[in-house]
Amino acid sequence: MIKKSKIYCAIIILLALLLGIEIYLRLNSDITRVTGKGMFIPDDILGYRLKPGFSSYFETREGEVLASINEKGLRGPSKSYENPEGNKRVLVMGGSIPFGSGFSFEESYTSKLEKKLKAKGEKVEIINGAVPAYQFSQQYDFYKEELYKYNPDVVLLSLVLDDIGELNRSKLKENVIKYDNIQKNEGKIKIAIKKSCYTCVFLYGLYLNEKKKHANHALNAWEDEAIYSNFAEKLSEFSQNLSQSNISLVIVVFPYNQQFTNSLNYTKHPQEKLKALSSGINATYIDILPYLDDRNYKNYYMTDDKIHLNGRGFDKIEPLIYKELASEQ
Repeated sequence: MIKKSKIYCAIIILLALLLGIEIYLRLNSDITRVTGKGMFIPDDILGYRLKPGFSSYFETREGEVLASINEKGLRGPSKSYENPEGNKRVLVMGGSIPFGSGFSFEESYTSKLEKKLKAKGEKVEIINGAVPAYQFSQQYDFYKEELYKYNPDVVLLSLVLDDIGELNRSKLKENVIKYDNIQKNEGKIKIAIKKSCYTCVFLYGLYLNEKKKHANHALNAWEDEAIYSNFAEKLSEFSQNLSQSNISLVIVVFPYNQQFTNSLNYTKHPQEKLKALSSGINATYIDILPYLDDRNYKNYYMTDDKIHLNGRGFDKIEPLIYKELASEQ
């Protein structure tokens, strides 16, 4: 009887502990998930693209954040293709970071940059042409197909280190058609758990972090000569096309926080290669790694995320990007 009572007591303590963790995470976590399917539509060239006119919600600890796609298939207010005389137009390209996943459009760093530039009295506008999970090759093809029509004066290209590769676009298109998402359907039970149990998401994230700690796949891709040569060739071609149209190119590189000296100190060779490449194609290069690499780096990132910055992280790097864009005015 005494043995059973100890077991019951241990179970109660464990449940209380798990409840405490769940409450803490709900109050303090930056865990972010996209809800609402239908954000993407299949595309023969790109694999998928944003669905014009669609609205989706991001769940954050502050509540649901609306992400609206305008009728031209971009995030934010719809802008005319014509660039008015005397106007400085900045086109932002990239994946989920410049898209602003986890933020309302007004709170995204691209929107804040536009407001700060306008505060100077400059006639400037920023167009958000980013699409979540796009590799650079997709971003470039999207530019050739659609984004060039906006006649920008400056292209702000945001890169993460896994943008170097190529994705199977036919498979991406198939996933959108079959599962109404760019990733394979996770199943109703798993989705329900992810929506309702922050502790489950957190613990699963710790498991994935430990599993991937020594993988280093994205960084290793930069040492693959075939992959890097293909990427460098396309980036050089992109820069040349922009230059012929008198468009400036600014490249912002977002690191993995495992590269920080205060973290796992993974190789910084990809940034070194990008810096040399940017110099060779006459593009402005911004490496934000040194500005985030301190003992408090975890405070700059979404919970259990190695790439996506939270509001504090963007506030830290915003002056750096603003300075470069202001110099382009």
